[in-house]
Amino acid sequence: AGGYHLVSFQVKYCLSSTVVQRCQLQFNLPLLVLVIVFNIGKVVCMVIVATKMNDHPLVTIGDAIESFTKIPSEHTQKMCLISQNHVNEGYYSKPYSIRIHKKQLPLMPQPIKYQPMRIRWLSLVSLRHWTITVFLFSGAISIILFLLGFAMRQLSADYGISNFSFLWQLGIGKASTENIIQKWGLPTQGYGAVIVSALIANSPQLILSMIYLVFNSLCTKMLLGLEWSSYAHSRKPLRVSKPHGDQKSTYFLQIPYSFGLPLIAYSALLHWLVSQSIFLVAVTFWDGDVIDTELSVISCGYSPMAMILTSIVAGSLILSALALGYFRHIDCDMPLAGSCSTSIAAACHPPEDGSDPLKPVKWGSVTENEEQTVGHISFSSGEVTIPVPGYYYS
Repeated sequence: AGGYHLVSFQVKYCLSSTVVQRCQLQFNLPLLVLVIVFNIGKVVCMVIVATKMNDHPLVTIGDAIESFTKIPSEHTQKMCLISQNHVNEGYYSKPYSIRIHKKQLPLMPQPIKYQPMRIRWLSLVSLRHWTITVFLFSGAISIILFLLGFAMRQLSADYGISNFSFLWQLGIGKASTENIIQKWGLPTQGYGAVIVSALIANSPQLILSMIYLVFNSLCTKMLLGLEWSSYAHSRKPLRVSKPHGDQKSTYFLQIPYSFGLPLIAYSALLHWLVSQSIFLVAVTFWDGDVIDTELSVISCGYSPMAMILTSIVAGSLILSALALGYFRHIDCDMPLAGSCSTSIAAACHPPEDGSDPLKPVKWGSVTENEEQTVGHISFSSGEVTIPVPGYYYS
């Protein structure tokens, strides 16, 4: 090793010796107890819900159709074509620009002209929901890219690292001298350091879970609209939480597996990438057989490659949803109800011979006399006909 200089000393040769590896299991007892307590509480809540909940909640769109078909709502008679937009506009007027001054008005029965449309999947979800979802994804990706840029500047300033190949060598979720956060004004030793670093390392997981809930809700609403509209095109059994007769059970994930399984895979991948982007690091220095507590450090490490991959995966997820919603169309022959119980109830006033929700049902005209100026449309287990565009129904 001749030729290497350290300060003012010339290194002639190096010595190395085999040392005994020391393995440790490090954990924080207060955090461990807290996690156990919360998990016990979660299990208790699940048991209570599973054993004590004896009523019949409206979990799926099929549950709602079954309930309102058995006992039609007297408040939604002669409103068979009202959509969720009709309900929102009918119940509330907007004389002022702020919500607090909205005035509640009764929703009055009225005949409505039947006008089937061909719409994009985007329209199955409100603009507000799309805006919130895109804003959350854009905000999260922007924060990741900002932190990535800050990390790159630090690596370049401290270690002269700026090329992609070295970032790849740093790996994903691997701690090294270069990617351990230092001098950030937070505790780096003791229980306080463990708690602070653990909270910082895991806080992105909470944010990701909240964003995923919003995104999952968006997908559920979109697929709910597709299922609702399908009853205008074919007769089929209701998909309910507790099936009887010809009814079908609901999906395990509440949405079709062709969508649910990829969503779970995306969620698992994002959670893993986020966990590798910033993570807890404990560096222990040994002086012989004694731990040097002054030099030992507890902090967080970061992985630029994991941050890049997180941004790519998150961006591809929201862009895929936007592309799917924009380019896919649906023949919307039914007024969109979403999860609006009033609109669903209005579509469930069948004649007596078509009020059996245990049989396959279809949405269509149940007008007895076609010469009537105003017809009626409903879900029915009996015979239905295709509604006439431009004709009035109530």
